[in-house]
Amino acid sequence: MLGEDGMECLLRDERDVLWIGTAKGICRYDGANFSNFGDEGPGKKAILSLYQEPNTARIWMGTENGVYVYENNKFTFFSLPAGINGAVTAISKDK
Repeated sequence: MLGEDGMECLLRDERDVLWIGTAKGICRYDGANFSNFGDEGPGKKAILSLYQEPNTARIWMGTENGVYVYENNKFTFFSLPAGINGAVTAISKDK
């Protein structure tokens, strides 16, 4: 269930799964059930942006201090470089 966290961003992936970024983490809706990731990956961090890399199952999630990538049922975190302050509020493909 989505709960009272409010929605920050939304993504429908290539498998028609909805990814919902909230102020308290990430939720996934497969058309029948909601999944909350609890303490996995970003845990309770606000998810500010979502992006799916084309032709992959890789989901990128922007937060206040870096980016999480979800692939093969696991999260990988990439922090912002030293000296860069700010949140990751948008993610897009580079040409």
